[in-house]
Amino acid sequence: MRKTGMRRLRMTIGVLVILALSMVGVTVLTQNTLAANEAKKVCDELRGAADVTDDVLEAAGCLESEGSNKSLPALINTLINVAISIVGIVSVGALVIAGQRYIVSGGDSSKVVAAKKMITYAVVGLIVSFLAFAVVRFVTTSIGL
Repeated sequence: MRKTGMRRLRMTIGVLVILALSMVGVTVLTQNTLAANEAKKVCDELRGAADVTDDVLEAAGCLESEGSNKSLPALINTLINVAISIVGIVSVGALVIAGQRYIVSGGDSSKVVAAKKMITYAVVGLIVSFLAFAVVRFVTTSIGL
């Protein structure tokens, strides 16, 4: 009876942590979207002004290519960054699931070992994604992309 209560408590805490982390993600994405919309409004106003030169637009960051006008190297860079981000997100998800499995293993040695292996693999995945991001960032800045 007591193990069941502790298991429910652990599961509830795990679910609450996951919900809290997802709310943080939603908040950050919303703020980034709002910031992008505000930047677009500023650029539209600058483009509509009669006395604004291309130098001002470039300084404001309004001359970057958008949408289908991206160059091939910029598109490849974007695809690589998206792939690295997906690996990072999957690794964090695996880490959360492995932590939950470790918590609810109930002392069963085979479940504990499996959860520890999963935690190890998830941490390795995070490290690899961070290193890949650093390498891609270094290479793209070195060659001027």
